Amino acid sequence: MAELLGRDESGSTGLTPADLALTKETSITILAVSGKLESVLDVRDPKNLVPFVNLVRDFSLTMTLRTGNPIA
Repeated sequence: MAELLGRDESGSTGLTPADLALTKETSITILAVSGKLESVLDVRDPKNLVPFVNLVRDFSLTMTLRTGNPIA
């Protein structure tokens, strides 16, 4: 929760990080995951993103995905 919402302190507005999350606390699920990390992609360096951008740059979205309305 600390990573998601920051420290649990009220700011000058009197609102907590949970208040500012714009979601109900019952909508947040916390679970534990374990595994083995085999590789890391540093997305802070733009040159590391070039292969991904080249892969997805020609993708297009259907009208349904863009508007959320099914095409009649």
